[in-house]
Amino acid sequence: MKKKISYLLLILLSIISINKISALNYEEELNKFPDSYKSKIQALHNIYPNAIFVAKRPDNFNGQYICSKKNYGATLNFNTMVELEYYDTYRNIKDRCLVDSYDGYKSTDSWSYNYYTNEFEGYSGGSWYIANRDVIRYYLNSLNFLNESDIFAFENLNHNSGSYTIEGIESILGNSFMRNNNCPGSTKLYSEVIKEAAEVNNLNAYFLAARMRLEQGRNKGPLVSGTYPGYEGYYNYFNVQANGKTSSEVITNGLKYAQSRNWNTEYIAIIEGAKFVANGYINDGQDTLYLQKWDATGTCWANHQYMQNVSAPVTEGNMIFKAYKTDSNYKNANFEFYVTVWQDQSNETSLPNPGNPNNWLKKITVNGALVSGFDSAKTDYSVTVLSSTTSVNIDYVKVANTSQVSGGGTINLNGDSTKVNLDVTAGNGAKRTYTLTIYKQGTTVPDNGNSNQVVQSVAVSEVVNASGIKSDGTYLSGINIGTNTNDIKNKIASVTSGVSVSIKDTNGFEKNGGAATGDKVTITSGNETKEYYIVIFGDVNGDGSIKASDYVNIKNHIMGNKSLNGAYLKAADVNRDGSVKASDYVLIKNNIMGTYNISQ
Repeated sequence: MKKKISYLLLILLSIISINKISALNYEEELNKFPDSYKSKIQALHNIYPNAIFVAKRPDNFNGQYICSKKNYGATLNFNTMVELEYYDTYRNIKDRCLVDSYDGYKSTDSWSYNYYTNEFEGYSGGSWYIANRDVIRYYLNSLNFLNESDIFAFENLNHNSGSYTIEGIESILGNSFMRNNNCPGSTKLYSEVIKEAAEVNNLNAYFLAARMRLEQGRNKGPLVSGTYPGYEGYYNYFNVQANGKTSSEVITNGLKYAQSRNWNTEYIAIIEGAKFVANGYINDGQDTLYLQKWDATGTCWANHQYMQNVSAPVTEGNMIFKAYKTDSNYKNANFEFYVTVWQDQSNETSLPNPGNPNNWLKKITVNGALVSGFDSAKTDYSVTVLSSTTSVNIDYVKVANTSQVSGGGTINLNGDSTKVNLDVTAGNGAKRTYTLTIYKQGTTVPDNGNSNQVVQSVAVSEVVNASGIKSDGTYLSGINIGTNTNDIKNKIASVTSGVSVSIKDTNGFEKNGGAATGDKVTITSGNETKEYYIVIFGDVNGDGSIKASDYVNIKNHIMGNKSLNGAYLKAADVNRDGSVKASDYVLIKNNIMGTYNISQ
């Protein structure tokens, strides 16, 4: 009886001793964290009382950036890491950090985004995009992820901290093709093979399951189908070396690697793929999900990264967390969390607004005329109108439908100059203002030294409208049979100074004589030049008169013998109903007979 009591007492003392050591380890490690981390670590300790939290500092990795001409020294700081991850200019690497959603998370640098077209450069199969610096700052900042679920991005992956169950692995596989299914090349379920691969390589089984689920998705894709042309019978469950800009490059590179390693069954691909991850990353210092993404451990910072997806450590960590939760006693497991601490980053950071960043306009029109010299990148414009103009209508076209514009519409002109602002707000809230100053002719436009300013003379369309000649933007009409081309030139040029007009026939010769359908009119006002074509209704053949040959041309067009087009087709629509038919040649016939007069 005494021996039994002594034995029980020994066990009790051992438990007390272990708990005391655990507490001492916890307190000792807690003191190594900066003050901004401590309250979060303490809160986590309350959730996971048997866990160890280790402060892992980049400056303790003794790394040195020797992969380029520039040497950053032996200490890696937060902002240096952000720049290396965003765009390593010395090695010309731009795609270390990618996102697959939210335009506001994507880079808007010129090599990644085109503001003129609202198009982002695609990577890794075309559906991933360069993450902007704010997104990188958010996911790189470990302070943002010290909570009950995200902390698993920092779990030591070669530490057997809990009992990995088939049920937990199956929960991670979710609704994928691997859930509760046999793994070809073996007699085991995928979940059983994953557990075996973890045990053989001393890895966290939930980590392996999460990595495979994230890499392969729900359905069986080309990298694990075994049927991809040229690489039949090869499999790559961990997407090792599966990189490239296009989908075909990604798949080919991944399967080429699988072929070189003879991963010729799905079972072998999982077992050997896990070995690759263990030896290539976890056993080489990148022993957390965080460090597999943010490589701060070696002699070439940011270079040896398993994943391009900027949020992958958090996503995978949450999958692991959910698997642990299948065990009701998971909070008491002996987890080890190695939290990377950035000494120069003591505050939490936030993600940017996810909305589209484009706040550019594609064009601006004044009284229907495109502002001359318009460039979406330039914001200041000076537009001159006739001195008799009392109001203008300002309209615009947005580059991105997600932006909102205020300003424009009908603007009354008060005095010699009127300033109009078009305020464009992007989907992410970024604002941009286009300014138009409307000057009445005769007013001096000041040179404000702004290289972003475009100065425009009176618009050609306004000159044409003021001349009394009708125009739809392409054709000039309202010109009577026999009108001399010199009279047309003078009528337009006399509207305002600085206007020149030329009229040429269909052979390209300057015309001095009666105007005819098809004559080309070129008008220049200041720095704007536009071309129009003359239309005289009834003059279908372009000889400047209305006679039987015009009637015949319309008839042949209707019968399908010879089609009319351009100015000639428009001239054949004598009654202006938008189509050419029998009623039009009847009007020409009556005009020739003197019973009807075609008005212009």
